[in-house]
Amino acid sequence: MPHTSRPKCVDCERGLDSNQLREVGAGLLRLFLAVRLSKHIRCDDMICQKCRSQFLKWQQKMEGDFDNYDNVAEFDMISMNNDDDSVMSVGIGNVATIYSNANIDIQPNSISIPIFRCSKSHQSCVFCDEKDSCSAKVLSRIQRTIIFLKCGIFVAPGSRCCTSHLCEDELTIKSFDHIHVSKPDRWKIGSDEFQIFVEDIRIVLFKQKKFDFDDPSCFSDEGYQAIVGLSKEQFNHLVNTVSSMQNSHVRSVRVAVAVFLAKLRLGLSNRVLAVLFNLENKRVVSHINNQVRKALMKDFVPYHLDLKHITRETAIEEHQTTIAAILHTNKPDQLCVIADTTYLFIQKSSNNQLQRKSYSMHKHKNLVKPMILTTTVSLSSVTFS
Repeated sequence: MPHTSRPKCVDCERGLDSNQLREVGAGLLRLFLAVRLSKHIRCDDMICQKCRSQFLKWQQKMEGDFDNYDNVAEFDMISMNNDDDSVMSVGIGNVATIYSNANIDIQPNSISIPIFRCSKSHQSCVFCDEKDSCSAKVLSRIQRTIIFLKCGIFVAPGSRCCTSHLCEDELTIKSFDHIHVSKPDRWKIGSDEFQIFVEDIRIVLFKQKKFDFDDPSCFSDEGYQAIVGLSKEQFNHLVNTVSSMQNSHVRSVRVAVAVFLAKLRLGLSNRVLAVLFNLENKRVVSHINNQVRKALMKDFVPYHLDLKHITRETAIEEHQTTIAAILHTNKPDQLCVIADTTYLFIQKSSNNQLQRKSYSMHKHKNLVKPMILTTTVSLSSVTFS
C-alpha cells in the first residue's frame, strides 16, 4: 500500500492529523498569512490550531479594524491568482488597493464605539453596587436605553438594580445620580442591534413629556420661575416639605406640586394643564390639585404661614424694622402688623354651594377676597379668606 504524506500546516509546516485539518479560507486569515510569510497562500491550504490562535490574538488586538476583510471571498491581486508556489511580493500599493476595494464593496456588519460602561456583573446593582439577589430586578431594554441617553453609560444586558430605585417599574430620578461607572470600554454593536437601539430611542422620545419636572435638568431657573413662580432650589425644598404625599402610577410628587403651582401661577384651565403635563384628563388635574392642597395644609402651612409658626418675641426681634417701631409703637413689646386684601377671580365651580358663596354682586364674578397679614419686613404670617 503506497504511503501518503500527512498534510502540513502552511505556517509552521507541522504535520496534521485528520481531526486537525482546517482550511485557511478566503478571508482575513489568508491575507494575514500572506503578509506574514511573504508567499502565495491558497484557500485550501491547511493551518494548525496553534498558528490560528496567533492570528486570533492579533485580530483581538486590532479591535475590529480589519473585520471587513472577512466578508471578501477573493482578493483582486494578480500575484495571488498564480497556481505556482512562487514568492508573492506584497507592497504598500497592493495593500492600499485591497483596503480601497474593501471600503467600496464591503459594508461592515458591526461598528466599535468607545464608551463608558457599568460593571458586567449580574449579581450587584448598577446604581448602589449592593449584592441583594432577592430584591434585585433585571433592567429592561428600554430602561437600559434611558440610562444611556441620560448618563451616556452603557449597561450590559442582564444587569440588575434594586427595587428601591424603581417606582411603578420606572427608574427614579435620584437613581441616575448614583450610577457606578466601571471603566472605559468599546461597545461593539451589530447592524441588527443598532436598528433595535434606534427604535428604542424613538420609543423613549415619544414617551417624553412636554413638562418633565421629574427630570431636574429639564428646565433652567428661568424656566422654573416662568412656570411655577419659584426657583429650582425653592421648588426642590417645597417638594421635600410635603412628606405626606407619595408617588403614584399617575404622577410623581414633583409633577403634582408643579401642576398645582402652575395652576396658581398661570391660571390655566385643567384641560390645558392635562395636555401640558401629559395627564389623562382634566379630572386627574383636579384630583392632583386637591391632594397637593391637603398636603400643603398639613406639612407646609403650619410651619411657614400659620400664626403658630412664629412667636411674638421672634417677630418683634427679627422681623420688625426700626422705623416702624419708632413711628407706630409706644411700648418696646408692641408688634406692627400690615393687613392687605385683594381680589382673586376664580372659575365657576360645579359645586352650587361654593358657587353661591364665591359670587360677588359688586364685581358680578366668582372670586375670593383674601386678607394677608405680614410683618414690616414682608414675613407672611397668615392669610384669611
